[in-house]
Amino acid sequence: LPYPRLRQQFQEEYQEYQESSSGQYVGIGVTVRLSQDGGAEITSVEETGPAYEARLQVGDLIIGANGQDVRSLELEGIVSLIKGEEGTKVVITYVDALTDTEDSVEVIRRTIESHTVESEWLETGIGYIQIKSFDGVTTEQFKTALEELKSEDLQGLIVDLRDNPGGRMDVVQKVTNE
Repeated sequence: LPYPRLRQQFQEEYQEYQESSSGQYVGIGVTVRLSQDGGAEITSVEETGPAYEARLQVGDLIIGANGQDVRSLELEGIVSLIKGEEGTKVVITYVDALTDTEDSVEVIRRTIESHTVESEWLETGIGYIQIKSFDGVTTEQFKTALEELKSEDLQGLIVDLRDNPGGRMDVVQKVTNE
């Protein structure tokens, strides 16, 4: 019967959703997109992550993971090779965006907390908060940013949701309540 297989598939998909919406994952701390030339172009690097410490940067093109060429893989396949168990090593082969040379670096995977909220002062009294997505970590990050802005003379606030793909409704409600 196909039902046990479907149940397992739904459980795996639900687990993937839970991980993707929590704002935490085990990996190297990069966001990537599929490159037209094959491989995965790094679009952001978490400043507290192991990829940042290994000097990987935005624009670098990942072409291999643990000796496997990833240029013919889809994005999901590349990401699955980069992610893994916490504390394990992955060797990333990449083309440096600045020098256009190929290099490899060993990176130890660890739990990464995504930074979904950025804030700053635009001018005296006007605060700015950008929410990149509504993940499990967003509520606390938003509260922290708002409190920092309120500690000064906050007279107006801009909350920027541009390019926000959405996320968890419970998080949206908590942020809105703030």
